[in-house]
Amino acid sequence: MRFYLFITLLLISGCTTMDHSRLISPSESLYHKANRYYEDKNFSAAIDLYEEFLEAKPRSDLATPAKLNLGMSYYYSGNHKQAYSTLKEIDLQDANIKEYIDGILKICEAQAGDDIRAEEQVKLAASATEAKGGKIQVEITDAYMDDFGSVVLTGKTNRILTVFIDGKKAALDGKNMFTAAVSWRKGRPISVAAKDESGGTRELDYFPDGESPKKPEGLSVTNSSSNSIEIEWNANSEDDIKGYRLFYRLKGGSIREVPGIITRTKHEVVGLQGYVEGANRTFEFYVRAVDKMNNESEDSNILEADLP
Repeated sequence: MRFYLFITLLLISGCTTMDHSRLISPSESLYHKANRYYEDKNFSAAIDLYEEFLEAKPRSDLATPAKLNLGMSYYYSGNHKQAYSTLKEIDLQDANIKEYIDGILKICEAQAGDDIRAEEQVKLAASATEAKGGKIQVEITDAYMDDFGSVVLTGKTNRILTVFIDGKKAALDGKNMFTAAVSWRKGRPISVAAKDESGGTRELDYFPDGESPKKPEGLSVTNSSSNSIEIEWNANSEDDIKGYRLFYRLKGGSIREVPGIITRTKHEVVGLQGYVEGANRTFEFYVRAVDKMNNESEDSNILEADLP
C-alpha cells in the first residue's frame, strides 16, 4: 500500500501541477477529474474519464501519466489483461516507476497469462499473414475540409488493397491511390485501415492538422480612389494555405467582411463611400489566413487608410 501512495503522489501531484494562471481546457479538466476518482479509489469512474481524455488528447503532455494511471486503475479493478496491454505500451523514463510497473506486469502475466499469450499470438499471426504479401504501406498524401464540413483524405498504398477510412470503404483509382470524405471532430484521429486478400492489415490513426496558421503580415495600401481602397499583404509561408479573409470598417464603426475566401494577397474593397460619416474617412483593415483544414490565424495588425 505504501508504494501505491508513492505512485499516486508522483503521478498526480508531481506530474499534474495545474498552472492557475491559464484557463484549463475541457479535456484537461477530464484528466484532473479522473485523478480525483483515482485518488478516491473509484477506479471504474477513473477508467472512463482517462479513456475519454486519451481519445480527445492522445498526444498531450499529460498522455503518459494518464495511460499509467489508466493501467493501474485496470490493475486495481482486477482486469489484469487490460492492465497488461495498457502498461506494456508505455515508455517509462523514471527508473523507480519502471521497476515498479515491471513488477505489476509480472503479476498481470501470472493472473491472466493465458489470455495475454492468446492475444499476442493473434498479433503475431496477423503480422505473418501480412508478410506473405509484403509489408503493407499506407501514406496519407493530402487532407482538406470541404464545403460540407467533411474531411477529404487522399493517400496511396504500395499495392492493391482495400482501404477503410473510419470504417467507410475508400474509393480506389486502380493505381493504388485512394480517397474518402468523412466527418471529423477536431482533436480526434481518423482511423485508416488497409487490408489485403490474405487477411493482412495495416492500421493507423491520422490526425488532421489542427494548428492555426501564422497571422498575415506586411499590410499596405497599393491604390485608392473616391470609393475604394486596394490593399495587399505578404503571403504566408505555410504550404497548406487555402486563402485569406479580409475585414474592414469605418474607424469606430461595425466590422464588415469581404465575402468568401480571397486566394490572392491583394484585394480592392469597393463601395466605401457609402460608409463615410461626416469628416471621418478613415478605414481599418485586417486579414486572417485560412488553411485547407479551415484553421484560421489570429488577426493581422490593423492597417489604417483614408479614403481620398
